[in-house]
Amino acid sequence: MKDPATAVQLRVLGALLLRDVKTRFGGKAANYLIAIGWPLVHMAVLLTIYTFMGRSAPVGNSTPLFFATGLLPYMTFQYPSRQMMLGPMMNGPLLSFPVVNFMDLVLARAILEFITACAVILLFAFILFSFGVDITPRYPAEAVSALAAALFLALSVGVVNTVINRFLKIWFIAYILVMILLYIASGIVFLPEAVPEKYRDILVWNPGLQVVEWFRSAYYEGYGKLTLDKTYVIVFSLVALAIGLTAERLTRRINPA
Repeated sequence: MKDPATAVQLRVLGALLLRDVKTRFGGKAANYLIAIGWPLVHMAVLLTIYTFMGRSAPVGNSTPLFFATGLLPYMTFQYPSRQMMLGPMMNGPLLSFPVVNFMDLVLARAILEFITACAVILLFAFILFSFGVDITPRYPAEAVSALAAALFLALSVGVVNTVINRFLKIWFIAYILVMILLYIASGIVFLPEAVPEKYRDILVWNPGLQVVEWFRSAYYEGYGKLTLDKTYVIVFSLVALAIGLTAERLTRRINPA
């Protein structure tokens, strides 16, 4: 028998999810397609630029595949971790209802963003396949694990972001700038192993680089021997999630100015 409190919480979460869909997309399928299309266009434009610049892939025989295997895991992490902040920002007035708490708003938006991210992954793979790019990984389980790790990282960082943004509204913009810097340092357009050791030892602390390296290791034999640390990604995500949940709990009764 389901616990009554749990049943109520699930109904609240379901209602918030439906409201989030309606407020964000206006209840129109076309608006949801735009939400999916934006990261797709983002990746497609960058992939086109890198390809037409004539840059050759440092590993493998396919330039589009090399850049795609960098863009996909990074965007899978970037977009949900940023968009999760919009849930509490858009639905803050609902906190006046006793059954709704801050984490309900965060989780509802996280579920929506994860569904969108999965749709983007599938559509991006289909588009690449349609253009003749062989997107079949050498190790499918590794590819799935890497994308799952990217989503877990997005959830953890997203929770931290929502707590910060609750008290510091400018954080939404600041985080975009942070992600631009991390994008440059995530090995999407270069081979991290080719970087001098003293700089490489700094780059490997970037979890964005780690999810990119993890995903690429599913495509290229022996990739990431000097840089990939799967344990670090998981531990970083767990610590970030613990910090985010603890901070939310401690600040729950504080009303932002």
